[in-house]
Amino acid sequence: LVRKGQPWPDGGGSIMGAPEYVLNNAGQVAFWSASSSVGGVERIFRTDGSMLVEIARTGQDAPNGSGRFSQFALGPQINDAGRVAFTGYLSSPVGGGIFLGDGTTSTQLARYGEALLDGNGQYAGTPWFSMRLNELGHAAFFANFSNTLGGASDNTGILRGDGASLVTIVRKGQMAPDGNGAFFDFTGLGFTAPAALNDSGQVAFDARLTGTAQGNSDDYGIFRSDGATLVQVVREGQLAPDGNGRFVIHERPALNDAGQLAFRASLTGTSGGASDNTGIFFFDDALGLLQVVRTGDAFLGSTITALSFAPPERWGDEGSGLNKSGVPRVAYFFRLADSREGIAVWTLVPEPTSVPLLLVAMLSMLHRRSVRPDRCTR
Repeated sequence: LVRKGQPWPDGGGSIMGAPEYVLNNAGQVAFWSASSSVGGVERIFRTDGSMLVEIARTGQDAPNGSGRFSQFALGPQINDAGRVAFTGYLSSPVGGGIFLGDGTTSTQLARYGEALLDGNGQYAGTPWFSMRLNELGHAAFFANFSNTLGGASDNTGILRGDGASLVTIVRKGQMAPDGNGAFFDFTGLGFTAPAALNDSGQVAFDARLTGTAQGNSDDYGIFRSDGATLVQVVREGQLAPDGNGRFVIHERPALNDAGQLAFRASLTGTSGGASDNTGIFFFDDALGLLQVVRTGDAFLGSTITALSFAPPERWGDEGSGLNKSGVPRVAYFFRLADSREGIAVWTLVPEPTSVPLLLVAMLSMLHRRSVRPDRCTR
């Protein structure tokens, strides 16, 4: 697709490297590059191997004509239409923002100093690797705020920008949906990006809370919001769906276009101790929280001893263990007590009368076990 030393399309330098890149389903890659020939010049490119398309360059005027790009953050995002979202820093006036380009036109999604839609403060910047982009060209990102009513008590959050307005998805100081505590931090397990953004404009995110009833025993959870409706998916200390144990910690969730989520989690106080304290779970607005699979489950004539699930990476949601649309399916890795390993797919059957869809990969054996007889099989 691209290699070091390859000339830029206009001959103004050559590619020094592509340290961060992202791939879409059309086979196009977006990446940041500096030039080995022209000092200080940076560009954002898109390529499918046949053509190198410039999305933005330092020295170029910003889309609204106010300021010029002086630097780009690593970690651009690309959707299947080939539109690329990136963080750009500006000079004259100094500032920055998040922008969207396709090689022909560009749009400003968020700009330092831009007023938030809820009227409380202005956008004041985004850390690197803190953005998600959907197929509509809307971006969700972790953000710092300035001039807020509460000062340090409400000056961070997650925003969604569409080029017309900045929607506050959630912010520090906002009460949890059940009233138990207020949001305090959105970096989760060291991350500073929303876990996922779907094409419906919903954002899934990890959050830590303060002022909760049980202190550090119920101050962490997974939530979903579109800026109007805030949903609690799971909370530390919450009872497992089957009543066996309580949630302790969870990994980043995957989110599909129906607003359903999947994630792996650890539990405490389970009947089997270390033998059944890890599971993979699925959330649906109508069905609530369902257990997909659990260590200690009988499977293929043995017992599951280990599980893993692929959450969305920092570059985007493709490749996670939850499919994006259609009949919900959750893929996961398992290890058995007899040392066999494999990949299984759990399927949520839409109607009770539907023929159950079965699984199995890596093992040329079939096995069916009802998780919820009227709705689910794996």
